[in-house]
Amino acid sequence: MIAQKNHIKHISFNGEDYWKYESVDIDNNTPFAFPPSGYGQFPEDGKWISYFEEDASKVASIFEVKNGKLDGKSIQFRLDGSKLSEYNFLKGEQNGYERYWNKKGILVIEYQYEYKDYEHFESSIRIGEWKDWNDNGKLIRIRNFLDNKLHGKQLEFFNDGKIKKEEFYEKGIKK
Repeated sequence: MIAQKNHIKHISFNGEDYWKYESVDIDNNTPFAFPPSGYGQFPEDGKWISYFEEDASKVASIFEVKNGKLDGKSIQFRLDGSKLSEYNFLKGEQNGYERYWNKKGILVIEYQYEYKDYEHFESSIRIGEWKDWNDNGKLIRIRNFLDNKLHGKQLEFFNDGKIKKEEFYEKGIKK
């Protein structure tokens, strides 16, 4: 007996066409769980959508694929329909912002990545300003990166907004 790949379907959602990705459970809707094990890489380029196993009427994620890899925006949802996270990809690697929202809809993480092609492999590096907020939306930390290393002013804040800790780095070395 020869194992066959799952047959993929083209479906419409909110007036747009998508390839239907296999259903996922509530703990498995991040883009890092893709591509599905049966495919190796995505068999079709374009927009994809997945639904929750727990409730097949609820969208778990919407993402884009190009040349068989994640490429473009990827959005993940909670079972209640609220947005959980958002990533940007280029050739299967993070490129751009990564954001997370808490159950109240408050942004709690905003990080930046840049796609790098090292000739023998491709990867993402941390760049720019990385911000973390507490569950009430108060800024608690700012980190700055240059070429994957801490660089510049690094700040931590108390709940009242005053600076708790301030450090300076130059290309990963604390000054």
